[in-house]
Amino acid sequence: MKKMYSLVAMATFCLSVFANNVANAQNGVPLPPGYCAAGSLNGTYPNITSVKVGTILNSSYSSAGYEDYTYLSTTLAAGSTLNAMTVSNNGATYEVSFRLTVFIDYNRDFDFDDAGETIYTAQYNSSDNFTFNVPANAVTGSTRMRIRANDESISIGSNNTPCGNSTYGQVEDYTIDIIAPPCSTTFVDTTATNCNKFTWRGITYTASGDYADSSTNAAGCKTITTLHLTLTSLETSFTKMDASCFGSATGSLTVTPTSGVSPYSYRIGTKSLYVASGSFTGLKAGTYRVS
Repeated sequence: MKKMYSLVAMATFCLSVFANNVANAQNGVPLPPGYCAAGSLNGTYPNITSVKVGTILNSSYSSAGYEDYTYLSTTLAAGSTLNAMTVSNNGATYEVSFRLTVFIDYNRDFDFDDAGETIYTAQYNSSDNFTFNVPANAVTGSTRMRIRANDESISIGSNNTPCGNSTYGQVEDYTIDIIAPPCSTTFVDTTATNCNKFTWRGITYTASGDYADSSTNAAGCKTITTLHLTLTSLETSFTKMDASCFGSATGSLTVTPTSGVSPYSYRIGTKSLYVASGSFTGLKAGTYRVS
């Protein structure tokens, strides 16, 4: 009896389902998947009528609980300090219970929960002016800034967090483009001392002085290195003892450096090897050259 087999191709699929982002002035507008929704049930006060940071200068007088201005962006450099920002309301219904809180998602992980991502929180006056620093390790690329105005006098429904609704207030979102810190020129000093001449980075120098050389890395950052060079000429003195008679090898010669940089090596004539001592003995009468 023959057995029959059926081969069926199997495949596994992953299905992602996201809620439809529908504008809702009362409940706030959810952002693209990853960012939490935020807003208020009543956006008439405290509201956000003006935001100024970098190249963003936006005025709005809507009473919506959430406003999406992510099409407006400005550039901030990682590690930059004292970035100025101003957030204002219309001031007509100002109360001491109003609070303003500003968040930036510096590590681009779609939340505002990490250390340093609440860049400002204080009593919300008619106009709040403040500065903030961008962490040096902020991740480059486009990210989200969220601004929340809230009325803390409401015991149920007050909300200063980046997510969810408050009873009164307003939330606005903007885009921040984090860029790498601008290049700065690095200066490096080095020193060298040598006799007569010195070769540095392919160039031979024959005089003392300061010499500069620059290099640029792949990121366009420049390094300027300055060489402080001291060249010394070699001066010597010598003492000698003549041979006792012509033809006898009883003479001697001692050469002593009076300048230059030790250690020294010596050679008499052109055929001998360099040695560490400048004293030569067993010499016959004649003329000798020591180098």
